[in-house]
Amino acid sequence: MKPASFAVAALSFLSALLGSRGVLEAQGGGYTLSASPSSCPSGTRVRVSWTTPAGANRFRDWVALVKVGEPVTNHGMWDFTAGRDNADGPATGSLTFVAPRLQGQYEWHYFPNGNYTSVASTPFTVSGTGPTPYSLTVSPSSVPRGGSFTVSWTAPADVSRMLDWIGIYVPGTGDNQFWGGFAGPFWQYTGGSTSGSVTLPAPDVDGTYQFRYLANDSFMSMVASSPVTVGIAPPPPQGDTDGDAMPDVWELQFDLNPNSAADASGDLDGDGITNLQEYQGGTDPTQAGPGPSGGSGREGREGCGATGAEAILMLALTAIIFRTYFVRSRIVNG
Repeated sequence: MKPASFAVAALSFLSALLGSRGVLEAQGGGYTLSASPSSCPSGTRVRVSWTTPAGANRFRDWVALVKVGEPVTNHGMWDFTAGRDNADGPATGSLTFVAPRLQGQYEWHYFPNGNYTSVASTPFTVSGTGPTPYSLTVSPSSVPRGGSFTVSWTAPADVSRMLDWIGIYVPGTGDNQFWGGFAGPFWQYTGGSTSGSVTLPAPDVDGTYQFRYLANDSFMSMVASSPVTVGIAPPPPQGDTDGDAMPDVWELQFDLNPNSAADASGDLDGDGITNLQEYQGGTDPTQAGPGPSGGSGREGREGCGATGAEAILMLALTAIIFRTYFVRSRIVNG
């Protein structure tokens, strides 16, 4: 757990002090725990209810969700039965949670007095993916290394949010594998707000990432953002409806027909260079230039017919894009 969480740090300390290492059998009896529903898609609200024996010490009792097979110290979402720390919880009561993002088999556990000794549990299944009351959006969707993302969230008002947080992840990794670890600047608490935004730096490695919203200082995510990219993204592909090797957007820019391949061999400006050659050469098809032979465009005629004392030596160089270039040398007699 992140070191800023006093509540979780206190629970860890008490667990170590008591020597707890996992789920124990119910201690003393008289405790019950139930969840409604006991199986549901992610994003569904779940009501977890309990009863405790008469005369039980209920100071800092708490309830948590644990994935089957994991030690209780790796629990997910949780809350004190009193709704706050350093208080006695009610003998009977209930708390509202939201089913986590990932499908699987879980158990709800009741822990008395801030320790990790489970005195009651009940099975729980996340059976599929459903709509979630949480949202997470990121802007922009792509930044260079050294850039930053603005992450905005909304969270439901009827569940505990006191230590909810947001982190950046490589898609497909576990919720406990957030980028940069505890010491890094790549995660931040939400402050318990139902909505807001934070600015987080981009990782210093090019790649695809996602942000996740996690419940109450746990490693259990409630929602994940769409993928974001760090590094220079390749330009988006350009459509070419008529297959003439000139992108539609370029044809529309110069009033060509993106639905007819015939205009590839056309010559808008009459300079002897086809429209396709203009596109391949990165030139404007509406502005005349030298033709492929060097003699059909305006620039191709400049300097021709020099007489008198001046002789113009012209060397024609034909480039691979069918443009003609000239190197001129002027020799002056006398």
